[in-house]
Amino acid sequence: MDYRIIEKDPERIRDNEKYILGGGEDLEILQKAGIKEAPYIIMSTHDDMNIYLTIYARRLRPDIQIISRATLQRNVSILHRAGADFVMSYATMGADVIFNILERNDVVMITEALNVFNL
Repeated sequence: MDYRIIEKDPERIRDNEKYILGGGEDLEILQKAGIKEAPYIIMSTHDDMNIYLTIYARRLRPDIQIISRATLQRNVSILHRAGADFVMSYATMGADVIFNILERNDVVMITEALNVFNL
């Protein structure tokens, strides 16, 4: 799968072909990353910036699939309202991992509140 990573810190850039130096709030950088053709975009900065970038991306591309990360549980619903199709929450993912360990089962979280398991 082809991908691009937008990164502000030049020291984190590992592959000049896949990484683009800049910020996701810059339209030129987003265009260089291929936002016009991309089927989805993943936001993984900090929560406030993820909310802003989600709104921005949704306005630029109403049809794009937006996946966003929330470090604070209270931001999950805010990110959905901002236009995210899927929000990965540290709290929910962490709770799922703990329950899997304690119950010794293999539950897979597909999306918030949707689990797939063998019965």
